[in-house]
Amino acid sequence: MRISDYRFGEIVIGNRTYTRDIIIRGQEVIDNWWRKEGHRVDLEDLDRVPLKSGSHLILGTGYNGLVAVSSGLARYCSNNNIKLESMPTPQAVKRFNSLLGEQNLIGAFHLTC
Repeated sequence: MRISDYRFGEIVIGNRTYTRDIIIRGQEVIDNWWRKEGHRVDLEDLDRVPLKSGSHLILGTGYNGLVAVSSGLARYCSNNNIKLESMPTPQAVKRFNSLLGEQNLIGAFHLTC
């Protein structure tokens, strides 16, 4: 599912504009993605998308990259053959779009900060 536009606070996929954080998996968009701690991503924050061996997770850490990835999530990905890339959301959107068609691609995007 291609992201057609991103700017601080909103992301456009197809003809729909989202103003809350999202997760994309295949053709599914999970709107209003919340984390236990707002500016940190933990493994349990991704429980709505099964992370399995061979997954490729792109994390958009906010417009200015203020969201941190927990050491537990990084360790889980490393131990389970899950490729994890985290970067500010503008770059994450470009990276995600460049990987479209890859099996088990997941994108999780924080839209502000």
